[in-house]
Amino acid sequence: MTKVAIVYHSGYGHTAVLADKISTLGNARPALDLVATGNPGCLMQIGAGLRAAGLAIEVAHPVEVLDWSYEKGGVYESGKGRMGERGRG
Repeated sequence: MTKVAIVYHSGYGHTAVLADKISTLGNARPALDLVATGNPGCLMQIGAGLRAAGLAIEVAHPVEVLDWSYEKGGVYESGKGRMGERGRG
């Protein structure tokens, strides 16, 4: 089972704030596989911070997570298309 953290944007990304976030994410138990955030600035900053810290935690936008779950669930292969049964997919 994938362990996920959702990060909400809470102000401007200063170095001290990033260090706090990276420390919190890196020390999470159980260890995280993925961090999801809807803020593009946070996504880039946290991703860079995790890489710089040598942590193997993915960072993604929540829409990417939905896309992965739909793909894994077979939604795209079901013949219904992305917009459901109404034929708009």
